[in-house]
Amino acid sequence: NDLDFDTDGDGTTHTSGTGDDDDAYYNGGSGWDPIGPAASVSDTTHFNARFQGNGHVIDNLFVNRSRNHTGLFAGFGSSANVVALGLPDAYVSNGSLNVGALAGANTGHVGAAWSSGSVSATGFSGGLVGENTGTVVASYSTAAVACASAPYSGGGLAATNTGGTIAASYSTGAVTGNCPTKAGLAAGSGTFTASYWDTGRSGIPDDTDTPALPPEGLPTADLQAPTAYGLNSDTTAIYRAWDDQDVDGDGTSGEGEDGDPWDFGLSNAHPILKWGGSGASRQLDAQPDTAPTFGTGTVTNKSYQNGRAITPFQVPAASNGNGALVYAESGLPAGLSLGTPTCATARTICGTPTADTAATTVTITVTDSDSNTDSTDRATLTFTVEVVTASAAISSPAALAEATLNTATVTVALTNAAFETSAATGHFTLNTNPTLSGLFVSALGTITAGDTSATLTLGYSGDFNTVRALSVTVADAAHTRAGALTTGTINIVPTPSVAVSRSSMTLDEGSGSGTYTVVLNAQPTGNVTVTATSSDAAVHVDTDATPLTRTLTFTTNNWNTAQTVTAAPQDDDDAVDESVTISHAVSGYGAVTTASSVTVTVNDDETAGFVFDADPGTATVDDPGPVALQEDSMHADNSRTYTVRLAAQPTAAVTVTATSADTAAVTVDTSTASGLQSTLSFTTSNWNTAQTVTLAAVQDDDANSESVAISHMASGGGYGSVSGSLSATVADDDVGVLVDTDPNTAGDQLAPLALREGQTRTYRVRLSTLPSGNVTVAVASSNAAISVAPG
Repeated sequence: NDLDFDTDGDGTTHTSGTGDDDDAYYNGGSGWDPIGPAASVSDTTHFNARFQGNGHVIDNLFVNRSRNHTGLFAGFGSSANVVALGLPDAYVSNGSLNVGALAGANTGHVGAAWSSGSVSATGFSGGLVGENTGTVVASYSTAAVACASAPYSGGGLAATNTGGTIAASYSTGAVTGNCPTKAGLAAGSGTFTASYWDTGRSGIPDDTDTPALPPEGLPTADLQAPTAYGLNSDTTAIYRAWDDQDVDGDGTSGEGEDGDPWDFGLSNAHPILKWGGSGASRQLDAQPDTAPTFGTGTVTNKSYQNGRAITPFQVPAASNGNGALVYAESGLPAGLSLGTPTCATARTICGTPTADTAATTVTITVTDSDSNTDSTDRATLTFTVEVVTASAAISSPAALAEATLNTATVTVALTNAAFETSAATGHFTLNTNPTLSGLFVSALGTITAGDTSATLTLGYSGDFNTVRALSVTVADAAHTRAGALTTGTINIVPTPSVAVSRSSMTLDEGSGSGTYTVVLNAQPTGNVTVTATSSDAAVHVDTDATPLTRTLTFTTNNWNTAQTVTAAPQDDDDAVDESVTISHAVSGYGAVTTASSVTVTVNDDETAGFVFDADPGTATVDDPGPVALQEDSMHADNSRTYTVRLAAQPTAAVTVTATSADTAAVTVDTSTASGLQSTLSFTTSNWNTAQTVTLAAVQDDDANSESVAISHMASGGGYGSVSGSLSATVADDDVGVLVDTDPNTAGDQLAPLALREGQTRTYRVRLSTLPSGNVTVAVASSNAAISVAPG
């Protein structure tokens, strides 16, 4: 069965630390006397047996003793095995060293134990046990812990874990006091396995300097969110090792309750133990209850116009609490609602007021989804809302011209209200749709009590560049409050003008097109024509017989419908980028005779250059060269021609000069004195007509073939930076065998050799030109009187 130290059933065993003398274990205010001696720390004097709690609880433990080793037990020896016990609402105070709700010290085995309430001591104090040198597994504590002085420590589950093991356990209680070491779970360098403390509830942050060292501090949401153990392969599953522990202390794991000791319950609760008895419900009740709280920000008091939809707004977001947060309201005027499905979100207020309402307090309440329904377990905020009927309406005029706005007067009928004498100008504000910047009330005529109208003088410092039509409403700030608008309107007629949607565009020659629109900003009295005219044939604006002009017609019905003009770039032969202006002439629109122009830049697709034909006698495509010449003056190819023309039309006359890079091998047009150059002239008309240049090979004494570059430089007509070249090849005609009969004399000597009988003479043989391969020269004597031999 469950046990309860509150034996008189009045709901408490103590009040502010003083025991309840009607309880059986009052003991003069000292409460329960822990099982075991206080002074001795001998293993044999501690509890050394099995305590099987069977999942039951011992409620309201009250211990108020100034002694060491304090709790339900003084301590557990190495043979102790304490399993499946809960200590909800424990109150252990005034202890000295080694104090905990379950035991002051543990050298044995504690499994599936839990505690809540508070534990305080001068020295080492822990939520479940004080000093741990044994094993604590699958256990937790939500108790608040206080340790009073140095050099001691306090911990949410155990004061210290030196030489012991804490596995698959957690704590949530706050740890406070003047002791230098306050640990979220336990202090000490013992073994910690898959054990955590709640950083949000405990007030103890995680040790960010050594994040890899166990135990770990985790936020409340992380500890509450899992609903299962998780897989060992999932390193993010914080409870993945919790189903493989020796909970009952029999030396084996994975059987019976060992394999599945935890109930992860709801996502708004920490894990609890599955052991039987009444422990499950008591565990949930013992979890710290956090009331919801509203975030920063408030809701200002509201005043709305009866029958006019309000602008939806959101109340500040709430946080904390245990579970899903629910928003509710009381006091909203008829026609207004909070939350879905009427409004967009759970925090949104929307709707249309349906009745006048005096300033009424509206209360927004936020509750969580736990079982606590106390008024302290909720958050509230308040503001006032009133609903009124408009007390002013525009009576005249019906329309105003833009040009007269700066000094125009407006009459407002005052109804259903008594105005005070000399109402301020600021009592009336102008609201335009769409917003018209620069319109304001510059003066207000004197108003006395009982007046039925007011005269407003307008001021205006803006413009109507993009305005088409406008209506104005007046808000009576003094009597209908902010946001309460009158029902009257004034139409404002803009000064006529023509809007052109763009001022420039860039297009590519021969591909694509660009568009812009034209529209009137005020209704005309008759038809209005806008004629678009292109300044250059490089851009067309129409596809009819007059492509450089396009006429748009606007009527009294379609004046505010934008019409499109298409600018189409045209292909030409030149290589010049064009800049074309499209102007707009307006007719039939009063004083408006022109509209803004559009500048079109056309990127040309031709490139200035030369086109060569090295073989103009054939009908094939242009041959870029080279021109093949023969050095032999008697050969037909000793002189040949090629042609030159321009690749794109010039803007004016162009002069092209052809120059030989080696006049000793090839001359250009011997009509010139030096044979160095040939000059060609092209115009804007004959630029693509080929002109002829003559090349001639020059005879020389060597046997070398030459390749000579013929360069071309242009000037004028946009061709000032253009150059080009083609090559000419010369096949040499000097081929043979050269003999030198007197090697000791300069030059090849062909004189006969003079020999006496028995005498030997030498001569040399060489080729006149470079051969294409090895050459053999046969030497033979025509008379046996002279013999020859190489070398």
